[in-house]
Amino acid sequence: EVRGWYIPGMRNLSGLKCPQCKVEFYGDLPVGHGLHYPMLLEVKTGIVHDKYAVDWFANWLQDSYANRVKTPVEFITENFKPLKKPILLNCIDTLYGHSLLKLLNAQYYLDHCSDFDLILLVPRFLCWMVPDGVAAIWTVDLPLKRGIEWNDWIASEIKRHIEQFESCWLSVAFSHPYPEDFAIERFTRVQPFPIDEWIVRLEKPTVTFIWREDRNWWDI
Repeated sequence: EVRGWYIPGMRNLSGLKCPQCKVEFYGDLPVGHGLHYPMLLEVKTGIVHDKYAVDWFANWLQDSYANRVKTPVEFITENFKPLKKPILLNCIDTLYGHSLLKLLNAQYYLDHCSDFDLILLVPRFLCWMVPDGVAAIWTVDLPLKRGIEWNDWIASEIKRHIEQFESCWLSVAFSHPYPEDFAIERFTRVQPFPIDEWIVRLEKPTVTFIWREDRNWWDI
């Protein structure tokens, strides 16, 4: 029995209740990694049922629920056009690559689903990469190290904004979108390296510096 939905951060969940045993669960919706290995979490005990044996994904759910918080964070909404048929793309994650790959799904909706109004839910560090053409940006000031956090305040804030719509869709947010479905320059606004000019470019090397909070090379 489905009893609503809940988005306390990176996890996109459905509230469930078993009609036989009456146990209540949260279950991953078919979004992102939940599309491939959805988990079930018992509301009362916090036990996670993982039939796919994907320890890291199960542990993130179990640990975040066990340490859930209700802490306000900066939550900024920017609307660029009327939201008549909104679809939400949740890009929150605890790994930079995961967040980025979710964001890259945006181009598919912009290019092929013009009847939808795309809302991007992004951590602050990804704001600069939001492509032109989205209907709205919802920015959450949540650093990567808190990306798996189960935050009931965030859940209530997302719900408050979504409940103003008659209906709202949730993007599948493929964890590994097809390369042909996105052009990275639409996000970075920088032309990618022209591989056919490799030899010429060696005469004047270009250095690219990437600053990120996860997977540091050394402590500074």
